[in-house]
Amino acid sequence: MPMAIRKALIAYFSPAGTTRRMARAFESTLRAAGTPAVMIDLGRDDDIPFVMSQMGAARDNICIYVGSPVYASYAAPPVTAFLSGLPPACNGFSVPFVTWGGVNSGRALYDMACTLQEKGYPVLGAGKFVAEHSLMWALDEPLAKGRPDRSDALLAEQLVTSVEAKMKTLEPAAIAADALAPDPQAPPQPDPEGFTRAKAHFPTRTLDQERCTLCNLCADQCPVQAIRLTPYPEFGPECIFCFNCVRYCPEGAIRAELAPLHVRIRKLRERFAEPAESKIYL
Repeated sequence: MPMAIRKALIAYFSPAGTTRRMARAFESTLRAAGTPAVMIDLGRDDDIPFVMSQMGAARDNICIYVGSPVYASYAAPPVTAFLSGLPPACNGFSVPFVTWGGVNSGRALYDMACTLQEKGYPVLGAGKFVAEHSLMWALDEPLAKGRPDRSDALLAEQLVTSVEAKMKTLEPAAIAADALAPDPQAPPQPDPEGFTRAKAHFPTRTLDQERCTLCNLCADQCPVQAIRLTPYPEFGPECIFCFNCVRYCPEGAIRAELAPLHVRIRKLRERFAEPAESKIYL
């Protein structure tokens, strides 16, 4: 008989807020369809260990939506850690999705799908959504300005509706991970250290101790808890270079020279020449 989804879990990581906006679009559509949905922020939520401990008992007919921003072609470390820690599925399914800043959607969606399939969560749908580039917040005209927008939310609604329809069939049709690769004809090899290498290309930060008031706002805004005050801010190896600390420091005590990075980002956009369009896979 057709399957009924008992619950949907939406796990996402969103330092700039754009992946969260897409996650909420999924939640709204799921709830409108009568499917209970639980949202988990992989950068903030203290309930992650509890949710993971319950997955083994609640995995029957659960559909996991997993969202990540694309960081230098890769999924963010909190997302890869979450996927690696998932218990094997019995009747679980999945929908990975990414947000990307209009430069290169990379291999993140493919890598996420591979891990989900290895864990026994067949991919019933997937999506990549254009989002305002997270490192261009100070510019008047950032790449993908204003995205995601209403058109992206409608595309997310279409994705959820199609996945829900699949779940009502006897054998929901899954997507092969290779279809989500940058080049489906030549899927990339596993590269677990790829993001670690990519971090070497990001600008360094400096701290002006005379300006710093030890307000702790930088640590509060860090999505991976990489900042410790001892008493001044120190940055741990968990840092993913989202530069929220620079963006939100009220005193301008934490600085980074982002202008050269902006130039490099625009050159990369020209090099990759990937259409800045959102897309869903069914």
